[in-house]
Amino acid sequence: MTLPDPSIFKEINQHSIYDIGSYIVFSNDDYKKVFKHGSFGNYDQGEYKYVNKFGIQIRKDGLGIGQVMQIIQNNANKDMRQEWEKIAKLPAEERVEYVNDEVLYPLLFNDLTNYIYANVKQYKDQ
Repeated sequence: MTLPDPSIFKEINQHSIYDIGSYIVFSNDDYKKVFKHGSFGNYDQGEYKYVNKFGIQIRKDGLGIGQVMQIIQNNANKDMRQEWEKIAKLPAEERVEYVNDEVLYPLLFNDLTNYIYANVKQYKDQ
């Protein structure tokens, strides 16, 4: 499975809900930045090979993913320990409401994922 480089979305994701259904055409440079290992399917061997342009439709789900990635990137250096400590002190019924914040949730999820990855990585080859 080929995944795009998420660090590039901060630079190219300047779209809003009003762009859903339209197409975005990546420049050759942006295409090479985002899809360092090639694109999905057989797009490389087909259209891109002949026109040196990569166009995809902006869809609601893709736009949402791009926006979540942008939230994570914009807060990349934020120390999440204070948030975890605050959550631990909240009563159970208030935790869910607090965590369901559209900015805080992706940051917590990303922090937890990175923590798990860092601590499980050492056991990967055992």
